[in-house]
Amino acid sequence: MAVEFYDAILELTSPNLGGLDRGLMAARFASNFGWHPSDRFTTAESQIACDHLLIEHGLENAAVISFLNGKFSNLSFIEVNELLNISYNNMVDWHIAIEPEAVTFLYNRTNPVTVIAKLEISRTNLEAVRYEAFERIVGKKPNPNIPSLDNAFIETISFWKRNLSAEVGPLVSNESFSTLFNSLIFLRAVEDTLRREGKLANESITNFLLDSIQKESEITPHDLIEKCFRLLTGESVPSFLIDLSKICVFDAIGKNIFRNVIKDFYRNRFAPYEYDFSLMSKHALSRIYEHYVSILRVLETEQLTLFPQLPEEEKVKAYGGVYTPQFIAKFFAKFIKKEIPLQNFRNLKFVDPACGSGIFLRTILEMQLEPDEFTDEEILNDISFDNVSGVDVDVNACNAAKLSLSLLHLVSKGKLPQRLDIIAAEAISYYTERQDLNGSYDIVVANPPFISLDTQSPEIRERLVNCLGELAKGRVDVSLAFIKIAIDLLKPGGFGLFVLPHGFLLGSSSASVRKLLYDCTWIRALADLSAIKIFENAGAYVVLLVFQKKIPVTLPPNAKIVKCRDLVGKALEDALKNIPIETKYYSIYETDQTCFQGKDWTLLPPAEESFKRKLAGLPRLNDLFVIRQGFISGADDIFTIKKDDIPKGEHKLFVPYLHDREMRHYQTPKTTEKYLFYPYHDGKKLDKTFIEEKYPNTWRYLESKSLKLSSRKSLTRYNKEWWEPLWPRLPENMMRPKIVTPHLVLFPKFSVDFEGKFAVSHSPLLYLKEGVDEVNTLKIYAAILNSSICNWYISSHSHKYQRGYLVLEPSTLASVPIPMPSDIALSIRIKLVNLVDRRLSGISEVVGIDKEIDSLVTEIYGLNSMDLEELGFNL
Repeated sequence: MAVEFYDAILELTSPNLGGLDRGLMAARFASNFGWHPSDRFTTAESQIACDHLLIEHGLENAAVISFLNGKFSNLSFIEVNELLNISYNNMVDWHIAIEPEAVTFLYNRTNPVTVIAKLEISRTNLEAVRYEAFERIVGKKPNPNIPSLDNAFIETISFWKRNLSAEVGPLVSNESFSTLFNSLIFLRAVEDTLRREGKLANESITNFLLDSIQKESEITPHDLIEKCFRLLTGESVPSFLIDLSKICVFDAIGKNIFRNVIKDFYRNRFAPYEYDFSLMSKHALSRIYEHYVSILRVLETEQLTLFPQLPEEEKVKAYGGVYTPQFIAKFFAKFIKKEIPLQNFRNLKFVDPACGSGIFLRTILEMQLEPDEFTDEEILNDISFDNVSGVDVDVNACNAAKLSLSLLHLVSKGKLPQRLDIIAAEAISYYTERQDLNGSYDIVVANPPFISLDTQSPEIRERLVNCLGELAKGRVDVSLAFIKIAIDLLKPGGFGLFVLPHGFLLGSSSASVRKLLYDCTWIRALADLSAIKIFENAGAYVVLLVFQKKIPVTLPPNAKIVKCRDLVGKALEDALKNIPIETKYYSIYETDQTCFQGKDWTLLPPAEESFKRKLAGLPRLNDLFVIRQGFISGADDIFTIKKDDIPKGEHKLFVPYLHDREMRHYQTPKTTEKYLFYPYHDGKKLDKTFIEEKYPNTWRYLESKSLKLSSRKSLTRYNKEWWEPLWPRLPENMMRPKIVTPHLVLFPKFSVDFEGKFAVSHSPLLYLKEGVDEVNTLKIYAAILNSSICNWYISSHSHKYQRGYLVLEPSTLASVPIPMPSDIALSIRIKLVNLVDRRLSGISEVVGIDKEIDSLVTEIYGLNSMDLEELGFNL
């Protein structure tokens, strides 16, 4: 059998093999050796290599395999660079060169290029061409010293944005810059694609745009772009695609400067490769568009300068836009393709109401346009771009989406589209007003804007209420409105595919929308990716949600659940194969629709769900404790001050402030860095007159901060005077013996404030209800809450925040299952108290003590070693 496969390698490295035979042979090679190609192509470098496969791993492109015409060792430096240009422009770091007697593994992100390994092959030894060999090689990845394609290109864009702005003036709009760069990207992509397909009118011209500008003694950017567009496409510039009037502002920069701009769209300033937009347009262009849509601003300064400042790029956080990784777009597209018959898939009507640069729209279209053995070219030509719609609040993102989709249309159909339904508008208002669109789409796909609740403008909040109506409960995330819009837009049987913050699964403000989804849709897939930082520049930790609008008189399908701790691309790829799997990196399983019936969506793998059911009959933490949130001042930087800064003789007006970072397992510190202004004496609130008279220095300090204190928006809501903390908590609810825990924490931890001397801010605090032996009971329940079992429960029921932090809320803690004191054997209570006392005494053997506590808590909960093994506990 190995001999037969070796013959396939000989065929693929021979230039004499026919095109159809080559495609079949390449597919056979990939299948037999464990590779997953996402694309196959030939290149103009046919003297170097016969064929190339773009290899996919975990829904992301991982390497390019090239079948060489000869030996790699015989290639010149220039030829090696031409070869690696293919992988670099496909945005993959690895290149695998196969010849009849050897396989060479190269890493293209170092200068000079690194040959990681060269392995021999023969008729009887083909291990080096198997995917497993590549997996071993990847572990030897060197540190890159040149940027990836998208980062290099963004740096080029950024360089010219800043320098052109300095040249023509700082008030040039970002829309003008976007129009200029969009035009150049589009023209370069058309040029490279035509050249690769042998359709460029004059094959001898290597740099079409540069040659065009060289021929003219004087030509403006506006005129050059208009001329080149017509020569390359055979059409005039469509007004919906490029507004040439936006480019006129650059006509003053002069031919030489503009020639240098164009040069940088051929050469790579930051890597030893040329840009090949024919490859970029297929696999990297959306990512580049997503990356570079940003706003220019000039930093204000009082410093006099001889030369004008270069403007800096700034993302518009109010828009909430973040870059969507390609593997998410590909997962959504592949999921839909598997669920819908092929003919129906190619005629889908779909929309992205937060389209950005169109990565979701383009990915689905590319998959619709993929040929297969059963589809002729006529059917592919009938695929209509008119079925595609997108809306985005950023006009520059919309322009990028139009260019990206127009290029795909030109490449696949040989002509430009007549129109594209990409609209620059605020989506919530747009769809609230367009009720006529309800029930008209097969697919709604979106990565809604991530806008912090703290930065929502009053206008956005008003739109959310108008859209959601009675579904708007509490502090509503923008994504909830997009889900409501999607449910309205979908036909029965239509699919919604969403990237959502992890808090959507658990937050009380999203409970009404979760119920709407349960009532109106079936959850088809839910991938919890919150253990992984998907978005580099956003604090959001996400889940992927796929739902299907219910079809009357149809049995509900099961939902596919993915819980991912690492290897996210591989996890999603395995989920598409419909095979339940449990690894140390991820779990994939199915559940029925009743799992989405509850007030929150805490979805656990089968072993953990079984474990949770064993705890279900126990009382809850709020049966024994009152659970509150600490004080909210509205100006912590003013109301918390260092101990040494408290005015002399006025210490009674302040209490020790315990910050999250000062909380430890079991223990609270003897002293704290800061104190909180706390206007209470003997449990009674002090008024302004009393403070002004008895504590004049503190009052003068508050008066010095009156402008900021008076500007707090919530003063009216809480009926507070300008000098007061907004929500200080009454002494009987805070300044008492209690258990405290940080509000934001990587791993849950609980401290005991036995004397009730500390104030906490935002953090949950727990004090016992009346009639309970206070000190020893606090110790026992500190032990239970700090145990591995409670840590697991709290972690799995809390939503994620920035950098992987858990958000511990009173409502989450209230539901933690606990045994009541009367249900715990006296001997175990005594042992727990003794162990906590040892823990508090500062004994260094804390690991051994914690293991003993874990063992006792396991016994209290009535669990056994098998239960713990299923959760990975090692007691």
